Amino acid sequence: MAQSSGIFICDLFNAPPLVSFYLGRIFNLILYIILGYFSIKIIPIFKLAVFLILLMPMNISLGASMSSDATLITASLIYIGIILKFIVTDKKLSTVDLIQLSFLTVILALIKHHFFLLPLILLIPKKSFGDKYILKLSLLVFPAIFACLAWSKNISDLYIPLHEGADMFQQIDFIIHNPISFFVIIVKTIFVKTLRIIITMIGVLDWQDTRLDILTYIFYPIALIYVALNYYDKKVKLSKIQTIILSLSLLISYFIIVTYMYLSWSPVGSGIVTGLNGKYFITLLLPLLILLASKIKTSFILNNNLIFTFSFFVLFSAVISLLIRFYNVFPNLYYQI
Repeated sequence: MAQSSGIFICDLFNAPPLVSFYLGRIFNLILYIILGYFSIKIIPIFKLAVFLILLMPMNISLGASMSSDATLITASLIYIGIILKFIVTDKKLSTVDLIQLSFLTVILALIKHHFFLLPLILLIPKKSFGDKYILKLSLLVFPAIFACLAWSKNISDLYIPLHEGADMFQQIDFIIHNPISFFVIIVKTIFVKTLRIIITMIGVLDWQDTRLDILTYIFYPIALIYVALNYYDKKVKLSKIQTIILSLSLLISYFIIVTYMYLSWSPVGSGIVTGLNGKYFITLLLPLLILLASKIKTSFILNNNLIFTFSFFVLFSAVISLLIRFYNVFPNLYYQI
C-alpha cells in the first residue's frame, strides 16, 4: 500500500517512471519508520534489541526498497511485542488487543506466507484470554490461515520458476519420494549456509555484491546478544511449556523457510538448498533472542550510549561501503570478507 501510494501520486502528475520508483521507495521507508517506532514503543522489554534489529544495514536497505519486507519486519516486531506484553504482565486481552493481533496475523500470513509465526500466540498465558479461550484463539488463528490459503489459491496460476533448473512441482515430487534424502539436505544446509545466513542478515547490500567491513559482521551479533541478555533480572521468564512452544516454533519456521527456498530456487534434486539469504530469517531473530535471554543468567549493566554509538559507526561504515561500490570513493578502502 505504501509503495502503491507513492506511485499513484506520481501518476496524478504524470511523473517519469524513475520518479515513481523512488517515491514508492520513500513512502515505504516512511511506513518502515512509523511501524518501527511503534514496535519499540509497544514492546515492554528488549527495546534496544528491537532498535538494533531495525537499524541493521540489511533492514535499512529493505525498508527503503520497494519490497514488502519493510512491512513484514516491522509487523512481526509489533506482533511479538504485543505477545511479550502479556507474557511479562498479568493483563487481560481486551477486544482491541484481539483485533490488533488478528489483523497482524493476517498481514503476516499474506506477506511471504509467514503463517508459521502463528504458534507464538500460544505463548500468551491462558489466563490472559479470560473466558472463551478456544473461541478467542480461533479468532486469532483461522482468519490468518484462511487469508493465506485464499491468497495462495488466487495467485497459483502466476507461478514462474525463479531460477534455472528450479521447478516447484517437480521438487515437491522429489521430496515426497525421497523424504530421508530431503532431511539430510536440510541438515547439510545448516552446516554449509549458517555463516552466509548470518552475514547476509546483517547486511550484504545492493545486488548482494556490496559487503560491509568485517568488524560489523563480528560485533553486530555480539551486540544483539549483549542487549538481549541484559534483561535477565527484569524480563520474561518462560515456563517449560512456553520454552518448548518457542523452541519448536523457531525450528519449524526455519524448516519451512528453507523448504520454500528449496522449492522455489534450488534445482530439482539439488544436494543443498541454494538461494538462502539472511533476510528471510530476520523475523525469527527477536524470538531467538528472547529464548536465549530467558535461559542465560547475566549480571552486567547495559550502557545505552555504547549501543547508540556502535549503531552510528555501523551505519557510517555501511554508507562508506555504498560510496565505494557505486562512486569509487576511497578506492583504497574496498574491503572484502
